[in-house]
Amino acid sequence: MNMERRMRSATLEDVPFISECTRRAYSGYVPVLGRPARPVTADYAEMLMHSCISILEVERIPAGLIVLQTEKNTMLIYSVAVAPEYQHQGHGGFLMRFAEEEAGRLGIPEIRLYTNTLMTANIEIYHKLGYREVDREPYKGSVLVHMQKNF
Repeated sequence: MNMERRMRSATLEDVPFISECTRRAYSGYVPVLGRPARPVTADYAEMLMHSCISILEVERIPAGLIVLQTEKNTMLIYSVAVAPEYQHQGHGGFLMRFAEEEAGRLGIPEIRLYTNTLMTANIEIYHKLGYREVDREPYKGSVLVHMQKNF
């Protein structure tokens, strides 16, 4: 399947898409977690002020997004969300590669992310992409797994 994919910076006009896409992408985890995942409750208008939010367009249609937060020597992947109708087509991997390319472009030697221990498929995917577990922390009755990848 050869499709045109491109990334663009999000604007305030994209906030409704960002919120809705994130809600839909993470909706399957509500029964597992017993609550919405942290990215679902974020204020994306506020986050645009201090985060890099990039929109994935497939054939010129918004299909997903990634939220990156940079610090001195590290980049945090705060959220990766792909609309359900675009899932299982390689777009999540495309977004993860985009984050790595951005880190390289900015000279950042480390990418961090976190996920919930109950999101076992995500942990497996991140391990396959070269991320390693570096810490665990209690969070709202469950446990967050902190992972990182160095370049």
